[in-house]
Amino acid sequence: MAAQFEQHPFLLSAEDVAKQLNSDLDRGLTSSQVTQLQQTYPLNELDVGGAIPWYKIFIKQLLNAMILVLFFALALSFAVGDYIEGGVLAAVIVLNVSIGFFQEYGAEKKMDALRALSSPSAMVLRDGRTEVIANAEVVPGDVVILKMGDTIPADVRLFEAMNLAADEQSLTGESLPVEKTVDPLKDTDLGIGDRINIAYGTTTVQKGRGRGIVISTGMETEVGKIAAVSDNRTSGLRKELLVA
Repeated sequence: MAAQFEQHPFLLSAEDVAKQLNSDLDRGLTSSQVTQLQQTYPLNELDVGGAIPWYKIFIKQLLNAMILVLFFALALSFAVGDYIEGGVLAAVIVLNVSIGFFQEYGAEKKMDALRALSSPSAMVLRDGRTEVIANAEVVPGDVVILKMGDTIPADVRLFEAMNLAADEQSLTGESLPVEKTVDPLKDTDLGIGDRINIAYGTTTVQKGRGRGIVISTGMETEVGKIAAVSDNRTSGLRKELLVA
């Protein structure tokens, strides 16, 4: 479940975002609000599963139903002495298993990187007091305090940025730190790399300090959406080869 907004938060003022989340930029959420929100939203975690060893990925490719059918056809071809067709089937099997293995292995390495990026803790403002909490306990509406070196715990609409810049290379590919601002943006078609009043979960504060209000957590963050797509992705090329 994701928090609902009239417009994307990068188009709204931080005050409007706080109002829609029933939060307070100066005091943060109350303890009772946090309890209710934790019952409403999943934990602030990237649900990318546990690490899968490479050999299990390889065995999974070999045990694919279509690959097993191709193995049966291969055995039949060699049994009747049709070595040309058998050779073609062997090449198709090797190609399909290789494509499937390297794609899934590459996706698994990306998942490993995402697991490593997650921050263990976050500094938030609740009941007007600063608290350090487990990253998983962050909820939409939390006011997060950021400083140099921090891993940002969730997607945050910034409302205070003092020389704040974030390293977003892991998310957008941008090699230079992204300077952040707090003003609402006007262009509705901006990509995530250009939404400079948003700080993204799993990216890091390269310099400066700031504060922001959490707008999305866990798999609803931008990196969570990317992780979900990577996890569920299937290869069109591999499907075509199997059908062929």
